[in-house]
Amino acid sequence: MGSIKRRMDAETVPPAEAPSQPANGWLGAVDAMMEDPRGWFRPRTLVLVDVQNPEADRLVTQVGMDGQNRIHLATAEPLSAATAYRVKAIPDLSDAATVPEGLYVLEGARRGRRPDDFATPCWINTLVPADPNSGIPAGRGG
Repeated sequence: MGSIKRRMDAETVPPAEAPSQPANGWLGAVDAMMEDPRGWFRPRTLVLVDVQNPEADRLVTQVGMDGQNRIHLATAEPLSAATAYRVKAIPDLSDAATVPEGLYVLEGARRGRRPDDFATPCWINTLVPADPNSGIPAGRGG
């Protein structure tokens, strides 16, 4: 007959086999992501103005922003690469201090899906700040 194994439970787990404790603040970050599963960025509605046709402004959803000041917008159709866009806050609705207002150009667009409406495809457009003097996106040579 084989030897009887010792019962392992939470009180008798040897220290070498016990799970390590998360770093300070790690559980708080997980809790925050559970409350907002989209991540750290809360989508917001902005006004997008085509500088070649300013009368045709439209509302778009900003779904992200990265450390290089690129903004990501969700739209029904891809934006045109042949124009510049001005991003503006919605008066009395947007927190103007956090809205990345300014002149932008399209860096790229890809197909995406909205988590709240997965059946309807959308386009995720990445805009980069434009150099108003040269018409070339900031950070690019040319």
